[in-house]
Amino acid sequence: MKITKLSHVFEVLGVKQAQVVKALAAKGLKFSKASLSRVATQADWPKTCDSKAIKAAIAEYLKELGATSEQLTDLFTWYEPNKNAQPEVEYEDPEPEMLTANAKKFFKLRRDPFENEKAIKAAIAEYLKELGATSEQLTDLFTWYEPNKNAQPEVEYEDPEPEMLTANAKKFFKLRRDPFENEITSEDDLFLVDAHRIILEDMLTAANAGSMIALYGECGSGKTIIRRTFIHQVQQDHPDVILIQPARLDRRKITAESISTAICRALQIKHKPSAEERDAAIEEALIESANNGHLHLMVIDEAHDLSADVIKLLKRIWELTHGFRRVMGIVLIGQSELAKKLSGQHVREFSWRCNQIRMQPLGIYVPQYIRHKLSRVGVDADKIFTEDALSAIRGKCMGRIRHGIALDDAELDRSYPLNVNTWLAKAMNAAAQIGEQQITESLVLKV
Repeated sequence: MKITKLSHVFEVLGVKQAQVVKALAAKGLKFSKASLSRVATQADWPKTCDSKAIKAAIAEYLKELGATSEQLTDLFTWYEPNKNAQPEVEYEDPEPEMLTANAKKFFKLRRDPFENEKAIKAAIAEYLKELGATSEQLTDLFTWYEPNKNAQPEVEYEDPEPEMLTANAKKFFKLRRDPFENEITSEDDLFLVDAHRIILEDMLTAANAGSMIALYGECGSGKTIIRRTFIHQVQQDHPDVILIQPARLDRRKITAESISTAICRALQIKHKPSAEERDAAIEEALIESANNGHLHLMVIDEAHDLSADVIKLLKRIWELTHGFRRVMGIVLIGQSELAKKLSGQHVREFSWRCNQIRMQPLGIYVPQYIRHKLSRVGVDADKIFTEDALSAIRGKCMGRIRHGIALDDAELDRSYPLNVNTWLAKAMNAAAQIGEQQITESLVLKV
């Protein structure tokens, strides 16, 4: 970046422009501070001033302040600082010196407070080594350290391999059907905790207020059930809400045309020959539908496969308004990759306006969930599982996240419905195989 050499010399010498103006006035030269500022920042001289005399007076004043001949050369030209120039450091480490006996006696010190530093460092390093510190961690232990921001914490948990309930287990426990596969056939089959109900309310709010929501979570965390429950509730209790759902199965191939086609299908807009006419018809139809008291909500699942261009397009559709009201809300549902995609700078226009919600694990509700699932097939869970076995099922879904020596370990809860179902199936299959009528904690821990 170019600056004037004059401003550079002012900065180096610590000269204030007001000082220079005052020095010029003392020599009978009238020059305002505003004029000097233009000269120092833009090399722009007033046409009416005696620039030659003023330049000479400024150079003379700076010389009196200690400016070198090099600094005064080409003083009123443009100047580009040397980026490779190293700053001058005015400091030198002192020569090591021990505390004298006289000083210790004078200050009444029982011992030298600095002499044992080496021994203390050695003791700390030895203690950390006993705790499992590696040689790499102990190298340069007492120097400054910048953590690697890209380093990933170590996760001590692995999701179980999916396992189905065997025919032998269903017969042994007298189950009419598998309680963990295709088990949601009515509202009574749903197991909803407060976090799920809040999500459903937020999705309905997205339709009422025309807001945007991104619901994301791990595979098997219950996102699809939430979507199906919401759609069922809208169809049953909210006929004023028009749901718009793109039909393209491969979400990676959804385009602007796919979105427009989905809106046209939901609002029964006739085919238009050109994209311009179609977009105009969509805007008119949405406003007319809103005038008739309808709410519009676009719901897209598997949204982690959407392209950045489509996400930005959704934001533009969301911006359509009728008066002060938005005519459409948007709900995206996807796996954890959706959160990573929305954290990118290229979709910040969408993500900054979007309420991002993470699916929570069942947590303390795991025992209630197990009792509910088995009750739906006419079985009392407490006759199959002991109380500590139900707690052990949740324990099988717990892991740890290790951040290294500097930070405490964190607990990892993976008690999502799919994982709980898998551990239940594994435990029941194992019990049926050995003919154990009641599943205990010890049996759960062995699977």
